[in-house]
Amino acid sequence: IKGDVALSTASLKELTEVRIKGSRVVTIENLTAFHDYDSRADFTVYLGGFHNRIKRDFLCFLYRQNPEKEYCHFGDLDAGGFYILEHLKRKTGIPFRSLWMDEETLRQFREYTVPMTANDRKRLQDLLLRLEEQERRGELKEDYRGVLSRMLSENCKLEQELVFAESGRPGAE
Repeated sequence: IKGDVALSTASLKELTEVRIKGSRVVTIENLTAFHDYDSRADFTVYLGGFHNRIKRDFLCFLYRQNPEKEYCHFGDLDAGGFYILEHLKRKTGIPFRSLWMDEETLRQFREYTVPMTANDRKRLQDLLLRLEEQERRGELKEDYRGVLSRMLSENCKLEQELVFAESGRPGAE
């Protein structure tokens, strides 16, 4: 299949096997970024924010069929994007990693960031506390406290669509 495809809930329930040819599965938070993503090397799944049960079941099915693949999430560099990533990990049990949600991306696109709201700051601080608690329990799988701290210290957040608009199509790496 070249390009996008939409599957109904009934179609998803009828799937018996899906073999991913690329090296990774990438979930994408926003529709514009999903359409702009060059997925030649990846299998991409549009989330539309937080995943629902149908998308969760599909992702778990993909993982059972393709456990050797890398699973990544590309979302906004804001509290919501990181909460979506954490929610994906917690609800699916899949070892998702962040993709272009790091200090380097924030630094590279700093001029396109916008100031955070008081609620953004509180949510990021809460997330930092959660990550510290995960580390204390020995459950920290990915440490993105650096980018969260930088966002707080520089009072900025970044929409994922701007990464595409200014850099081309990162999926082509």
